[in-house]
Amino acid sequence: YDNNPGLFTNVARNYISKTNVGGTGLTVAIHPYKTTGHFVEIWHAGKSNTETFRVTFAEVCKKNDLEPKFQNRRGYVNDNHVLTTSGAIDVFKIFVNALETKEITV
Repeated sequence: YDNNPGLFTNVARNYISKTNVGGTGLTVAIHPYKTTGHFVEIWHAGKSNTETFRVTFAEVCKKNDLEPKFQNRRGYVNDNHVLTTSGAIDVFKIFVNALETKEITV
């Protein structure tokens, strides 16, 4: 957070995030694992659990050599628990940009 002023809108004990990215109502967040690494997610709380979201999220992930994963409330990547802090911030920026440019849609 301290090394990226203005990038995040929320800082909590266990995650950092940017809310309502690109006016979509979606949140992009970085969460640390307890032991090592991070995961980066686009949180939609189930409101955008659509085929369009899944397809466009997967396309952005594959274009950036990331493996897309899904749960009912989010799309995320975790790079097998070894996504470094700088790597997580890079993925965070990719997701924010993809939402702002409507490359990922709901």
